[in-house]
Amino acid sequence: MSEPFMYMRKKKNKYYTALAIFLVFVSILGYMLLTSFYPKLSLTGKIIDEVRPNSTITISAELGIPELKVSGDFKSVKLSGNSESPLYIEGSKFPLASKNNFLVFENFTGDVNFDQNEISKISGKALRVSVNGVPMEPRIKGTTLKISVDNFNYNDLGIEDEVVIKEISYSTSGSININNGKNIFSLDGEQIIVEDFVGDLKILGGKFKLDGFVKKLDINGKSAITISS
Repeated sequence: MSEPFMYMRKKKNKYYTALAIFLVFVSILGYMLLTSFYPKLSLTGKIIDEVRPNSTITISAELGIPELKVSGDFKSVKLSGNSESPLYIEGSKFPLASKNNFLVFENFTGDVNFDQNEISKISGKALRVSVNGVPMEPRIKGTTLKISVDNFNYNDLGIEDEVVIKEISYSTSGSININNGKNIFSLDGEQIIVEDFVGDLKILGGKFKLDGFVKKLDINGKSAITISS
């Protein structure tokens, strides 16, 4: 093989090697820049959920209603009932005493306090409000409506996507379904502790319903049971 040909081949190999190194460098640099603007973006392109606990334990429970305060950003809060106190929307009063009312707060950020008798307080902001089917939105697009209501005698309550509860601890009766029927527990006045729940919450027919994920569940009654991830 002639020397000029060998020289040209070596030069060509060096060119491809340099090109490959350059492309790898550009790819790494591009990924670093992308993740600096979008830190939740993983190598697979999936968004990492920072709220959901690192848990594979699914829970579906129907229990007695605890005394509880729930705070956060929710897709919707829906409730029906009445109150001697009015609903306040941006300072305007809406009477709720005359009939069974149906209220919907969409994209709600705030607090919901309740027990088995009443919703003692709802306070926060919503992107859209519906009172008995009549929708209300802010005058300025993209802003929110400040809302509050006290001592609401509710028939049902639904809070969707995603309710985060650090801990629930109380004595209750009902049923708990773990991991889609792999474990089912019937409770009769037993103490439970639910830790790091994430999911949906409903109160319907006098029952407190949870559907989502938990990090840990303790049941102390006729027997002591602990399930954790």
